[in-house]
Amino acid sequence: MNSRLQLRQLRTAARWCWRRILFLMLSIVPTVTCSALEIRRLQTCSGVVLRLRGDIRLGDFSQLKSQFRGKEAIIGFDLSSEGGILEEGVRIADFTRRKKLTVYVSGECNSVCADIFLLPRNGILEQSQRSVFIPFLMIEISKTQGLNF
Repeated sequence: MNSRLQLRQLRTAARWCWRRILFLMLSIVPTVTCSALEIRRLQTCSGVVLRLRGDIRLGDFSQLKSQFRGKEAIIGFDLSSEGGILEEGVRIADFTRRKKLTVYVSGECNSVCADIFLLPRNGILEQSQRSVFIPFLMIEISKTQGLNF
């Protein structure tokens, strides 16, 4: 009887020890942060503007489309992104064109972000923004001439 009790206590202590070791190992492993598109609603006098920040990942189009279910009129996007998944960006750009939304670029706009900005044909660049990068096309912005391809 005594040996069974000791064996049970030994198993309990071993389990506790292994859990602590596993917890320690998991806490040491660096965490990988997934930077997906962050969507924030901003109220303006003309309507709602969606502020889009971060990389464009799978599921972002669905998340963005769900923002249009409310009764408030969404007039456009305030966009800043280093790029992301092409298919999602093209779906967002097509949706932007169909809804006739205005796209305002206030920060970086590279790769897929440039597709979202250029495809709808009604985009606005902040004056401090100097270039938009598309992998096969570099667009320079000057105050006097506008967009130069």
